[in-house]
Amino acid sequence: MMNKRMLFFIFTASIALNIAFAITWAGYELSEGLADSRVLVLQYDDEEKIWCPLHRSLKVSEQQWKQIEPRLLEFRKTSDGICRQVNHTRAEMIDLLSVSEPDRPAIADKQKEILIAQQKMQQLVIEHLLFEKSVLTSQQQEDFFRLFREQCGFGNNQDASRKTPFRRILGGDNESQQTDNTNEQANK
Repeated sequence: MMNKRMLFFIFTASIALNIAFAITWAGYELSEGLADSRVLVLQYDDEEKIWCPLHRSLKVSEQQWKQIEPRLLEFRKTSDGICRQVNHTRAEMIDLLSVSEPDRPAIADKQKEILIAQQKMQQLVIEHLLFEKSVLTSQQQEDFFRLFREQCGFGNNQDASRKTPFRRILGGDNESQQTDNTNEQANK
């Protein structure tokens, strides 16, 4: 019984922390703009001061942008470093798992390293989102989180069959729902 609880906790913690990476991914996609219909992409003129398509679509003022831009650049730099660290640690984990006699304590240590880095990323993302929210007007906040939800696949106008990375991670796509239903029926 204890093993099931421990496995459930580890699985839940892993999913929760991976959400942070998904949020970061969405932040990059939103800020860089996608070429499809999921994100509003505006034309960028080199003379424009606000280079981020997301913030241009939110119509942030130059004063707001002066507050946001340095934090956004620092966020991107820091999150890139954390992502590289996690990817490197994951590669090490794969190496540990692939040997004929896996070293379980070393695997557990790598898991801890990955979880710590994921927690660090999650905290970074949360702090950045709260900062941006503090700079935006009420209407801009509403638009920001609407775009964010849409990018995550949770917007009101989303095609439920469309698979986004967030929907797969969070179990919101049709395949995950079918798998969940099958698992529920098997457990009955």
